[in-house]
Parts: sequence; structure tokens; C-alpha cells
Amino acid sequence: MQWIKRNISDMMLAAGVVSISIGMFIWSVPIGFVVTGAMLAGLAYLTEGGD
Repeated sequence: MQWIKRNISDMMLAAGVVSISIGMFIWSVPIGFVVTGAMLAGLAYLTEGGD
């Protein structure tokens, strides 16, 4: 339970990335790959390694 409390913001960011990625893939597959890669890189930069 402590792990969830410490990492809830990271999990919410990951859920948002997944949701936006699905929307981009529905719109266009090549754009979906580019946007997903950019968002995952940004997520890794924001979380800086997580726990």
C-alpha cells in the first residue's frame, strides 16, 4: 500500500500516456508511434527513475 501512495502520480501519468497513445493510434499509426515515443521520453524525464 505504501508503494501505491508513493507512486500514485507516476501511475496517473502512465495511465494518461496510455489513453492519449490509444487515441493517436486510432487517428494515425505513424503519428501514434511518434507521439507515444515522445510522451514516454517525457514521462521518463518527469519521473526521473520513480521509486
